[in-house]
Amino acid sequence: SEEEVSIISDLEIDSYFNKNKNSYAEEQRRDFTILALLNIEINEKIVIDDDEAYKLFQENQSLYEIPQKRSYYLIPFIDSDQLEKAQEDYLYDNDLEKLLNARGLNKSDVDQGLISIKQGLSFEISQMAFNAEINELVGPVNSPFGPSLIYVTKITEEEKRDFSDVKNKIIKDLKESASQDKIYELYNLVEDERASGKTFEEIAIDQNLELKAFNSVTSNGKNLNDQYLDMPALEEILEKVFDSEIGTEIDSIEDNVGNIIFVRVDDIRDANIPSLNEVREEVINDLRINKNKELTELKATQYLNKISEQSIKLEEIADELEVAILNSGNIIRSTTNEVFSRASVLRVFETKKGSTFVAPVAIGNSMVVGVVKSISTLEENEERMNSLKEVNGPRFENELIFSLSQELQKELTTEVYFNRLINFFEPQNAQGSF
Repeated sequence: SEEEVSIISDLEIDSYFNKNKNSYAEEQRRDFTILALLNIEINEKIVIDDDEAYKLFQENQSLYEIPQKRSYYLIPFIDSDQLEKAQEDYLYDNDLEKLLNARGLNKSDVDQGLISIKQGLSFEISQMAFNAEINELVGPVNSPFGPSLIYVTKITEEEKRDFSDVKNKIIKDLKESASQDKIYELYNLVEDERASGKTFEEIAIDQNLELKAFNSVTSNGKNLNDQYLDMPALEEILEKVFDSEIGTEIDSIEDNVGNIIFVRVDDIRDANIPSLNEVREEVINDLRINKNKELTELKATQYLNKISEQSIKLEEIADELEVAILNSGNIIRSTTNEVFSRASVLRVFETKKGSTFVAPVAIGNSMVVGVVKSISTLEENEERMNSLKEVNGPRFENELIFSLSQELQKELTTEVYFNRLINFFEPQNAQGSF
């Protein structure tokens, strides 16, 4: 259950605020300006006429054809003897289903999908598949899975397309290529003008570019209206802006789609710590939550001690609090839900049979007080052992990574988040209930 705090004094409010005033400080904000060479904007200004597109079509007609495609099975075998036996059986009964079943396979295991000759697993496999007749079993052929047979199930013929069919795509491709060339051309011009000492404003006029100014932006990209900025490479821009001083020469940023952005820090607005009156209600709410949590933990600990001293039973506590007793059923170390947080499950597994425990619930500030009723170990049958091998194999690999990361942390003086790695090492072969 969760306790409630009724009265909070002015002295408590003042003390709590003074101890935690930095947590109520506004974030540092910065003003900056960008000079952006954006693909989408430059692309809109480029005009490609039909004659230029048609010339490219005539020079590269094969690129705009839809190639022949085939759907076929690639059926692997353990060795050549097994493959030859399968061929002999198929010649006798022409039963492909029987051939696959004998190999422990079904059609979905071996179907390569509808693909072109260039999309096959290897040149040798593609050549054989595209020279075979439909519904014909051919081979052998070497494959990544061993000696294999090929069975073609479908053929779609190549399709030639007229200029009218592909004109829009050609124009789109030409515009994209031209816009990227234009971006790199502008990039060199801007860099030259920056080197000559010109300001962003002067460069924008010279190159007919738009300057975009952003004021009072936080390190996570929020403006004064508490809205997130929407722009390419925002994370990289903010990183540079908050890592630079006013007037610092900042390297340009190029994102994964070819946009190039120049950035200038205009002003740095230091974090402001508000007065108590400005955040009084927020402080009271935080203090109430904190005191409620402390009271709940104290009450839970008192109940725990009474149960341990056998001066009260769990059922009596439930009656006093007017709550039902929860029977957990079997839980394992990886169990998590709205009641059992990871911390509470670990507390359960630290407790002996018949002993009591107290732990925080997963949601809210409530506490759970319980008694461990039984502890059992899962049966170690073949299926279970194989399952454990599958789980523990990667864990041993992770342990090596963990050890290596420790060494790297020492050598490179970098930080490794060990708590994230610990999750891989929790044994899960025990379970219990309370």
